Amino acid sequence: MGKSNSVDAEALLRIAKAAESHESFSVVKKGRGFRIGTGVRKTDTGRYTFFIEAVVSMAPPSPTVDVDILETKLRTLKRLAAMGYALTCQDDLSIVCEAEFPEDEIAPMLESLVGALAKMP
Repeated sequence: MGKSNSVDAEALLRIAKAAESHESFSVVKKGRGFRIGTGVRKTDTGRYTFFIEAVVSMAPPSPTVDVDILETKLRTLKRLAAMGYALTCQDDLSIVCEAEFPEDEIAPMLESLVGALAKMP
């Protein structure tokens, strides 16, 4: 992953531990119709976990709906669900995809996710 997509996991953890909310988040990549970020949050058990969040907009940029684009996005969402991402729908017709990963898997998972979402129309 290039420098613009790099994540400082230690810094995220430090910020989460110091924050009143016990959470930190950093946007890694924005593209047409998506945003990807990673963060750290404290669980109910007091443990800090790393997570990746992708937000995919299902709304077209114009009033005209392109079914082929929606099908491509749906295939991507199905792939993320199969990888263990939880999917939730937002009021603005975007889908939030989130999954927890061990700290050492964050960078390769982000690289894979950026590659997959950057190919979406």
